[in-house]
Amino acid sequence: MDKIMLTPTPMPKRIDKIVNAKSKKRRLNMRHMLALAVIVISIMVTPFLVIAAIAERGHIAFGGEFMFIPLGFVVAMIIMSVASIPDRCSGNKRTKNNA
Repeated sequence: MDKIMLTPTPMPKRIDKIVNAKSKKRRLNMRHMLALAVIVISIMVTPFLVIAAIAERGHIAFGGEFMFIPLGFVVAMIIMSVASIPDRCSGNKRTKNNA
């Protein structure tokens, strides 16, 4: 009997583009979820920081504990910009010949 060799058939380019689009969308969603988690955590932790600062000072004052929320937004923006670098780099690159 002859041996039957099964070779995988290449995936059509059209389906490959759809799969890549879905994985990009998944990565985009993960970036948004991570950034949102950082913002929510910073908002949830701020009241505890305020209570701790009031207990330490002995009086109510405006201090650095309120900067935790903007810090969360800054970290979220950094996460979004750093996470999008591979998407920007994977595009068509211009070379000297194509310019």
